[in-house]
Amino acid sequence: MLDYAKFSKILLNEKDKISYRIDQLNEDKIRKDEPLDQNLEEQSLSLENIEVVDSLDEIGRNKLRQINEALKLIESGKYGICASCDQDISESRLMAIPYAQICVSCADMLN
Repeated sequence: MLDYAKFSKILLNEKDKISYRIDQLNEDKIRKDEPLDQNLEEQSLSLENIEVVDSLDEIGRNKLRQINEALKLIESGKYGICASCDQDISESRLMAIPYAQICVSCADMLN
């Protein structure tokens, strides 16, 4: 039986870290809302930086969504059960990816 309290704490800690990173990215976005430099090289760099920040923001928000889903599964008592095959997800997998919703076998079949 999984220790839901332990995994809840891990997930909440990860959620705090990601939320902080997203906040930092948003602050960076606000600073990037300034007009582009007249120099074409500087414009290109600025646009690339904006794309990278947007990509990191999207990745963070996706991970945050997965963490919130995992926390809901803990509340419902269904955390640690593979969404694909209904078998238990190993504790070692959940330690590595605490928001995992499929077991290693099912993940291997998807790749």
